[in-house]
Amino acid sequence: MTGREQFDGLASDTGWIGAIARAGRARRAAEDLAVIEYEEGWYATIEEAPAESVRLAADDGAATDRFTDGVHIVVLNTTASTRTVTQVEGPAGATLYWGDTPVPLTPYKPAPTPVGAVPSTLYVIDAVGRRRLLRPDA
Repeated sequence: MTGREQFDGLASDTGWIGAIARAGRARRAAEDLAVIEYEEGWYATIEEAPAESVRLAADDGAATDRFTDGVHIVVLNTTASTRTVTQVEGPAGATLYWGDTPVPLTPYKPAPTPVGAVPSTLYVIDAVGRRRLLRPDA
């Protein structure tokens, strides 16, 4: 009896030795398949990008701030050249007041804000007409 026949005989065992033999058989089959795939060119090489070409989000000068009144959540996105505000929570029909300038909000659609510093207070007027003060979201 050859070693291969002995190994195959162990694989038919129902105990833990059989389980080990079956695991060995599966591992050998996977290795054989990997060799065949490599020889036939069915493999992919994964290369990591050079460290100098990786751009971090912190490097682009963008900033994101969240403001809420308990019902509405508004996200202020600031980059070097633009500033937008996006309503991500709350009912539709609200208008953000950027100082004295109204900025109509549509849920999940960025709206441009006036140029200049962020006002000390931001508030929304909801669809019913209530004024709601926005505070930084922690």
